[in-house]
Formats: sequence, structure tokens, C-alpha cells
Amino acid sequence: MDYNILSNLIITDIISAHPLYSEENVRSKQSSRSCWAIIIKYGGETVYTVGNEKFISNINNIIMLPKGLTYEWECTKAGDFFVLNFE
Repeated sequence: MDYNILSNLIITDIISAHPLYSEENVRSKQSSRSCWAIIIKYGGETVYTVGNEKFISNINNIIMLPKGLTYEWECTKAGDFFVLNFE
């Protein structure tokens, strides 16, 4: 991915914005994500797995999930997070 695209990113067409909480050891799988999302995990930790790669979402790492992505996630430390879904 060309990261220069993020230097001028303007988010429009917001679908939803939610503050959420996840318990430890909760897991889920998402097939072909319907829209883009930014995940800000400001409490606890979640691990996202895409293929053989793992990405940690916590207070230090904001996650951007592209539309169409298939992935799994596991909450490894319970906590609060914020989800912004957009086109």
C-alpha cells in the first residue's frame, strides 16, 4: 500500500460511529468487510489476523480496515474502543 495516500486523507460518507467495549477472549471473523473502518482501542488490546499477519490494536496502534477485507480478531485484553465506519 502506498502510505502517501494517508497524508491527504479526508473521511466523508460516515456510516456509523460507535464507542464499544469487548471482553477478554472474545473472537470473531469478518468476511469481505462491507465498508472502511478506523478502530481506536483506547483500553485493552485486540489482535487482528489477516492471512498469516497479525496486527495489534491498542492505545498505541490505530487500525484501519479496508472495505472488502476478510480477517479474524481476538480481544486479548478487555477494554473500550471506538469504531468509525465510512465509505
